[in-house]
Amino acid sequence: MIEKLIADYDFIVDYKGHKDICIKYSFDYKTVNVNLYFDMFDSKIKTLNLVLRYEKNYYFTTLNVSNIEIPTQFLKEVPPDILTKILDDNNSLASFFLCINEHVEINNPSIAKYSKDYSFKNALKYNKNEENKPFLHFLRRTKMSNEAFSLLKSTMDIPVAILNLIQSNGMTLVRTDKIEFRKEITAIMNEHGFKI
Repeated sequence: MIEKLIADYDFIVDYKGHKDICIKYSFDYKTVNVNLYFDMFDSKIKTLNLVLRYEKNYYFTTLNVSNIEIPTQFLKEVPPDILTKILDDNNSLASFFLCINEHVEINNPSIAKYSKDYSFKNALKYNKNEENKPFLHFLRRTKMSNEAFSLLKSTMDIPVAILNLIQSNGMTLVRTDKIEFRKEITAIMNEHGFKI
């Protein structure tokens, strides 16, 4: 699926380096509206965001494009009425993620702007998890907790070596839902003298 996402982004997007532009796949899965957003604004990190909507409930998460699944420990954040719809007979999300994979492989995306996309903006408005924001912002001089490390490792495409460097230097990576504050990981690291 990674190859298809990259090919679609390369084919459709002439705005390389534009932080607000992405490609979007949208479909319904068992009456839940699924929106998948992908971009390569940052040359080192591919960004994949998932928005689920059922009736007036939203769920937002970032996904690690190299390992597309919602880690079990973060499932408690999915609203129950959405979770019960997307779980399969084995109380697993395997069928759901297989469907996402198949949809991306056989469909073409549309071009979207994070700042203008209704589903994306609403999902962020209802996102209660302060740790799970879509965009990288800056480094804070507070040692990254192991839980934060685990969250970043499992939900973002950030190389473990970079996360280790940040954590071992007593810092943590702060994320934002404000597109205007979005930065590339290289720029963030350079602000503190780290070369990656």
